[in-house]
Amino acid sequence: FHADGVVCKTVQPPHTAYRGFGGPQGLSACEHVIDHLALACGISGDQLRKQNLYSEGERTPFGMTLGEEFAGQWNIPRMWDRLYNELNVVGRRREIAEFNKQNKWKKRGLAMVPTKFR
Repeated sequence: FHADGVVCKTVQPPHTAYRGFGGPQGLSACEHVIDHLALACGISGDQLRKQNLYSEGERTPFGMTLGEEFAGQWNIPRMWDRLYNELNVVGRRREIAEFNKQNKWKKRGLAMVPTKFR
């Protein structure tokens, strides 16, 4: 079997679910709930997200144990910390808050959404 792909631009929208199959919409709803819960608890959404990350060795509802050979190495908590620091999320959020205070119609935002597909 041999196939050659050709990239082309079209004015037609995709006529099928080509990515996500409802996953992005579900994540959006979950993130809204997490922000609501964090506000009710008096903590940041990022703190609640980090506290609720899986830990290595934990088992998912689908029966996968994170960190096992089949599941691969569980890097998300380490990557969360690394990105949070290297991207200076705290400093950027301060700058964003200041920008948003000074601009009535134009707003900025920043989000970190830990996601696992598998």
